[in-house]
Amino acid sequence: LIASTDMFDGLVARTFHLESEYGRLLDPVADMSFGFFTLMALCFSNPLAIVLMLLTVLRQLHLFWLFNKSKSVSNLAVVLSGKAKTVAVIVAVVFMLIPQGFVWQGFTTSAIIIAGVLIIVSWLDYWRKYDNSI
Repeated sequence: LIASTDMFDGLVARTFHLESEYGRLLDPVADMSFGFFTLMALCFSNPLAIVLMLLTVLRQLHLFWLFNKSKSVSNLAVVLSGKAKTVAVIVAVVFMLIPQGFVWQGFTTSAIIIAGVLIIVSWLDYWRKYDNSI
């Protein structure tokens, strides 16, 4: 439910041209907080959630640093793999929340692996896009 409000908020902001520098900087912080605390809670029931949580935290810390040093920080734009990563993490979280007797065997693990791969891919995409030394 929380993730869908974030998606709706972004859609409304873009549709009605209500984007702001403040919103552009705050949205990733809100996304990271949601992802971090949800994955942290899920670590108690699924050890693979620890991997997603660590990848998410490392990615975000590095990207915050990268955006801060980037000369194009005023023109931050999302990359498609970043949106795909968000959807994949949401799907993985939903599968982890559903009691495993109601999910086909292996779906949760597959969703976690796909989310992990997309975290890394989006991390590399942002790194390539905003690291001026590359």
